[in-house]
Amino acid sequence: MPKVIRLPKKLTLRLLEILSLHQYFKYPTTMIYQPERALLSIQISKLAPSDPGKTLDVGGGDGSRYRNYFKTFDFTSLDIDPATNPNVVASADKMPFMDCEFDTLLSSQVLEHVLSPQDCMNEMYRVLKPGGYLVLTVPQQNEMHSEPIDYWRFTKFGVLQLADKSNFEVVSILQRGGYHACRAQLRIRKWIDSYKPHQSRGRMLFFGQLTKYYTNFALWVDLRFASEAGNKNALGWCLLLRK
Repeated sequence: MPKVIRLPKKLTLRLLEILSLHQYFKYPTTMIYQPERALLSIQISKLAPSDPGKTLDVGGGDGSRYRNYFKTFDFTSLDIDPATNPNVVASADKMPFMDCEFDTLLSSQVLEHVLSPQDCMNEMYRVLKPGGYLVLTVPQQNEMHSEPIDYWRFTKFGVLQLADKSNFEVVSILQRGGYHACRAQLRIRKWIDSYKPHQSRGRMLFFGQLTKYYTNFALWVDLRFASEAGNKNALGWCLLLRK
């Protein structure tokens, strides 16, 4: 078996700095691309109601990430962390709102961070108007993040159980990614944790371009070579639920 040569980390970082100066990587970017983020944006925009009315983003910080997908002037963000600048600082399992107050709710990648996902689902059902919609996303495969408040991962059947126990009607459920998206997501997160591209302009230029093409390639392969075996792997799920 050929011997694997491993470069010292400092030398690896220096090589990345040099490569980033090549003209191919000089396109300005402040973004590291990830299959998870790309697919979340696509699926949330697809499932967002066309006339959302009074809308609440549960656990989304200041609400800016997906705000533009909800065409309403009445948009409120809620988060337990005041440092994220939400409109309302509160827990998702005990929200300071009246029953049946909102027409639409968004909760993206939140349930894995709460001790009782079912309590949060019940609370979202409570503040939603009859006939109102909840756009919900949950992870199935992902690295640990926001430690130590990272408790759960959800299969399709697990999140459907949560919805059923809260009396939600499932309007639509979308799988987020397949085998190749999962592999790309985990590898890109490893790069981020190992090389910290946001700390260096050179590394950001290099990894910005690398992750852009890698993400697009992984998503294309999942679509082009879709299979039952590949689809047993999922980054997560996006649901449209109705009260």
